[in-house]
Amino acid sequence: RNLLAQTTGATPVGILIKSAIYRLGYGAANCASGYDPVIAATLYRHGNFDYATNSAIWDSDIANHTLPASLYHTSKPSWWPSGVPWPAIGPEVSGYANKIPAQICFEQGKMPNCLAAKSPPSGPDSDLDGVLDSADRCPRTAHAARDFVNTFGCAIPIADKFDIKPQFSSVDINGMQNLELGISIFGKISYMNKNILLVKTTAQNEDERLNLDADLNISQGKITLNQNSLPQLNFPATITLYNTDFRSPKILRDGKECTDCRIAGYDKSAKTIVFSVPGF
Repeated sequence: RNLLAQTTGATPVGILIKSAIYRLGYGAANCASGYDPVIAATLYRHGNFDYATNSAIWDSDIANHTLPASLYHTSKPSWWPSGVPWPAIGPEVSGYANKIPAQICFEQGKMPNCLAAKSPPSGPDSDLDGVLDSADRCPRTAHAARDFVNTFGCAIPIADKFDIKPQFSSVDINGMQNLELGISIFGKISYMNKNILLVKTTAQNEDERLNLDADLNISQGKITLNQNSLPQLNFPATITLYNTDFRSPKILRDGKECTDCRIAGYDKSAKTIVFSVPGF
C-alpha cells in the first residue's frame, strides 16, 4: 500500500486522538470502520506540504528532496499550453493548484481532441491562435490568450465563478445579443437587445481575455462593476436578485437612492426582485 499523507504520525489503536491531522489505518471519516495496523507499517512517506506548519515536511532519513515536475514526462510536453504553469500543481507553484490542460479543454468545449496533434492550418493564421484568418473574428489575439480562444478565434473571458453565462467556447463574443451573467443563489444581470463586446483590446492593439471574475461581483443583494476595467458592461441592464427579504425595497446606486432605476417586480414569497438600471 502506498499512501502519501499529511500527518502528525498518530496511529491510534482503539481510541480517538483528536489532535491528529490524519489517522493512519482508518478508512472512514468517523473512524468507526475498524483499524488496520498494516498501514503505518507499510507507509512510505517522504515529503508532503503540511498545512499545520504551512511548509513542506521531509523524511529526515532521505537526503534527496528534489522532486521532478513530472514522474511521467522528462520535460514540458510540446502540447502544454503556454499560459499554464509547468507543473500546474504543487506546494512551490504559484497559487498551489492551477487548471490543468484537460480542465481548460473541457471548459472550452473542445474535448476529447483538444490536446491531440493537429495538422498545420491550411491557410494564414496571423495571430497564431489556431483559427484561420478567414474565420477569425478576433484576428489580433495576444500571445498569453492564444490557448484560450473559442471557435471564432476570440479570447474566452475568465468567468469561472458564474454559473449563469453563455457557452463562451461556441458563441461569437465579438458582439453578443441578450447576454446574461449571474450566480444562481444571488442574482443575474441581463442585457436584452444589446450588442455587447466581450473582448479586451490592450494598448498594443491586441485582444486579451476579460476578467469577469475580478471585475464583476454579485453577492447577496448587491452587484458591483469595475467601470474602468470592464466598460464593456457599463450599459443599461435588467438586474434580478434572488433570496431577498425587503418590506419596501429601494434601489441604491453608490450608496444613494437611484432615481433612474425602475423596479419591474418584487415577489416577496419567492424573495425575488427585478429592476432596471441605466448603467453602473
